[in-house]
Amino acid sequence: MRNFCIISIFSVFIMGASCKHRYDYDKKFSYDVQINYLGTKDASTEKPQDDTLSILFDGNFDKDTVSIYINRKHFKDVILTTNEKTGSAGHLRTIDFREITNLGIRINSGKLIFVEPDSDYFNIRLTYIDSLAVIRFYRLFPAFL
Repeated sequence: MRNFCIISIFSVFIMGASCKHRYDYDKKFSYDVQINYLGTKDASTEKPQDDTLSILFDGNFDKDTVSIYINRKHFKDVILTTNEKTGSAGHLRTIDFREITNLGIRINSGKLIFVEPDSDYFNIRLTYIDSLAVIRFYRLFPAFL
């Protein structure tokens, strides 16, 4: 009987620890999304340096896997960790922006962020901080980035 009680208490302890781990897992892969189109179409008449759509990553990435989908097809997975000194986690050049009708971004196994970029915005910045993913579109990245 005593062994049964000890095993029962031990089982409850393990289940409790397992539930906590599950909660941390869900919290890490759950995020809100904010999408901002910056500037106007005539805000900059400059042309991009090349014809690729570029994505800049910054925020609090810590060995996070980001999956990129272009035109509903998987394009690439990248593993990102933010550099503490610069705040940047990386930069990815994709395909010719004129060929992109839609773009999907997924952080770890979180929800898919689905956008249809305007053809006048050639660059995207994804900032991921405290369970908030912010997408910003730019014709040209600002000089301070």
